[in-house]
Amino acid sequence: MGTGGKGMGISLRKKEHRREAKEMLKKGLIVFSLAIAVIILVTVIRNTWRDIRNKKYKAGYPLEIERYLEKKYGKRFIINPEGELLYSGSPILAADVYSPYLYEVREPERDGSVFNVWVYPRSSKDKKIEKFRDNYCWKFLSIMTKEWFQEEMADILPKEYKMIFVESSRSEMDERITPNSPLAYYFEIRETPDYLYLYLILPPGSSYEEDGLTEENVIQVIREFYQKYPKVRIRFFIKQITSMENYEKISIRKQENLKYYLYRDANPFWDMEMDSKMDIELELEY
Repeated sequence: MGTGGKGMGISLRKKEHRREAKEMLKKGLIVFSLAIAVIILVTVIRNTWRDIRNKKYKAGYPLEIERYLEKKYGKRFIINPEGELLYSGSPILAADVYSPYLYEVREPERDGSVFNVWVYPRSSKDKKIEKFRDNYCWKFLSIMTKEWFQEEMADILPKEYKMIFVESSRSEMDERITPNSPLAYYFEIRETPDYLYLYLILPPGSSYEEDGLTEENVIQVIREFYQKYPKVRIRFFIKQITSMENYEKISIRKQENLKYYLYRDANPFWDMEMDSKMDIELELEY
């Protein structure tokens, strides 16, 4: 009896220990679940607050862009409030790679230029503005490049023509570039060659070859440009519109805006009937 009673006591204690262990496990699970719930709740609240804050920041981007441009260039512009997120994040989850927001900006004049402003937030999670970048000075690159070719080709250009300038990409302008920068400076600070396209648009019936606008002469002018301005690659087109009505509809500024900045597929210019007279592309000469 003594031995049996002792064994029963041990068994009861084991059961009690198991019961206590189960109770402790239950309490631990409850505490753990509550901790997880609190963490989730705090995270949701924090993310919600961050989203509200970032939404407020982004809503203020157009006004901040306007202030930035007015301070930098001394004039006011028209800001399209619909910004475009250029890309989203990084495939590496741990990396805080974030996208700038691209905004379309116009000069207030009827035939004003269109350009872009990039808004860089601090990070992917903090949309407060860290910096701005823009390419407004592309306008002056266009003007100076066309003026150079018009001066050098003055003896061979026909009386009537339209010249359209396009740069190959709508990248940010170096902050060192200003509206007063000389043409050479645009190319001197580039680390890689710049690709430029010039379209010489002629009306129907133009006797351009009689004026000396031959492929040989155009190539010579391009080579002179290369010698004067390294790190540039030119592609020169001559197109002849078959209808005077269509030719008169062509707006140089509008075409440059559509082709370069807006990347619009619906561009009436490219639907016009035209004959391709020249397509000249010279490799860079080192």
